[in-house]
Amino acid sequence: QMDLLKGADLVMAPAGGYYTAEPSDVCAVVRKIGPRVVIPMHYRTAKSGFPVLRTCEEFLSCCGHVVRYETDTLTLDSATPPHTAVLKQWGYM
Repeated sequence: QMDLLKGADLVMAPAGGYYTAEPSDVCAVVRKIGPRVVIPMHYRTAKSGFPVLRTCEEFLSCCGHVVRYETDTLTLDSATPPHTAVLKQWGYM
């Protein structure tokens, strides 16, 4: 499966741990895949998420070039540079 994912344009990565892999393990897998854009998901915010989940910040500490968007939408095209995209959660941020 890893071979099929290598070089993907975009990967959505579970960042909160507990119910999924630990953030450091997810970071290692994302590095192996080498996507152009990473979008963290399934993490706790100030207004949502279970207390056992981590916030996005721990995951972001191992990511490069973090861009925080004021929208919940990202348009990905050939000109989109490599980055980690933190999208606004509709109604929660």
